[in-house]
Amino acid sequence: MGTPIYVAPEIIEGKEYSGEKVDVFASGVVLFIMLTGRYPFYAATQHDKRYVLLMEGKIADYWKTFENKIDITDDVKDLLICMFAYNPASRCSLEQIAEHTWYQMMVQVTNAGEENSGKTIDKREREAKHTRAGLPQTPEQYEPYLI
Repeated sequence: MGTPIYVAPEIIEGKEYSGEKVDVFASGVVLFIMLTGRYPFYAATQHDKRYVLLMEGKIADYWKTFENKIDITDDVKDLLICMFAYNPASRCSLEQIAEHTWYQMMVQVTNAGEENSGKTIDKREREAKHTRAGLPQTPEQYEPYLI
C-alpha cells in the first residue's frame, strides 16, 4: 500500500480510486515536505488530528497547528489544500495544478533562470524571486524547518 503519509484517503479506506488523483495527493505531500521540511500530517485518516482538520474544512485551524514554524505563501497553501482534499472529486486535477497561480509563478522563476543562464543573477533579484514563490531566501532561513 505504500508509506502511510503519502497514501490518499480513498486507498486507506479501500475505496475505488483514480490513479491521477492519488498521485496528486502524494505529490502534494512531497511538495509540502520540500517547501517546509515538515510533514503535513502522518496519515490521511480520521485518527490524524491535522488531517481531520482538513477533512472538516477547518483550514485556518490546520495552519495554526504548525505554530508559525512554516513560512509559505497563501498561494502555495491554497494549492496544497487543493491537493490534500479528502474527496477525490474536489482534489486538484493536473490541469488545475498547471493553471494555479503558485505553479505559474514557479514556471516564471524557472524561465527567468533559463534566460539568465551563464549570467550572474543579482542577489536581490534572486531573493525577490524566492519571496514571490514562497521560498526561503537564504540557507539560514531553511534551518528552522529542518526536522
